[in-house]
Amino acid sequence: NAEKAESEARSNDKTKTFLTKDEAIKMIKSMPEPVAALNGTGKSGTGQEIASRLQQLGIDVVYTGNAKHFDYKTSNIIYPVNAAPKYLQTSKTLGKLLNIPNNLVRPNKQAFYPSIVIRHDYQRLINELDSLIALTNARK
Repeated sequence: NAEKAESEARSNDKTKTFLTKDEAIKMIKSMPEPVAALNGTGKSGTGQEIASRLQQLGIDVVYTGNAKHFDYKTSNIIYPVNAAPKYLQTSKTLGKLLNIPNNLVRPNKQAFYPSIVIRHDYQRLINELDSLIALTNARK
């Protein structure tokens, strides 16, 4: 049920922002641009694993590939420098959905799309996405 899914989502991390099913769906639908999933872990398949979960939520993933480096510690969101407002909106919304701090949502010269750079904390992202999937699929 929806209450159980929300409770499970809340129990994952006491410091994050908690969303209701309606809030999560509204945020996902408010993302006007597709995103990219960049694997910065060095572990094969991690980018595709995150991309698959994003797609299950209804987020359009236009590209999956490797990040420039594999020595990143914390996942972040990057977007093109001088990005159009819709790219910035998608990036900030994705950051909120995944509980990525605002200071880790930033422009990058090498970004062509709003992109999640997946790092060694990828299991946390998987847990966040699984919670969102359970929440948005829960019946009221």
